[in-house]
Amino acid sequence: MDATNDTSVAPLTLTVEETATLLNQGLRQTYNAVRRGELPAVKLGSRWFVKRAALYAMFGLDDAQMSPQRAREPREPQNSGASQHGN
Repeated sequence: MDATNDTSVAPLTLTVEETATLLNQGLRQTYNAVRRGELPAVKLGSRWFVKRAALYAMFGLDDAQMSPQRAREPREPQNSGASQHGN
């Protein structure tokens, strides 16, 4: 099987842009976090790549639980059990 043509295989890395989208934060903030070593990344040439598995592990997730497509899906608000109106 040729994994390079298999779209069901998740890439090992994410671009900084993809990471910013997944984390719902700005691109500049994400690049700064990468440069400071706060996100698991490697630099190849002049480009940074975030290690997908290590990033997911930081949040207690694995590839089965999270994907770029799922990250773009709207999330329903979580009910904390407390009334927002103070009743």
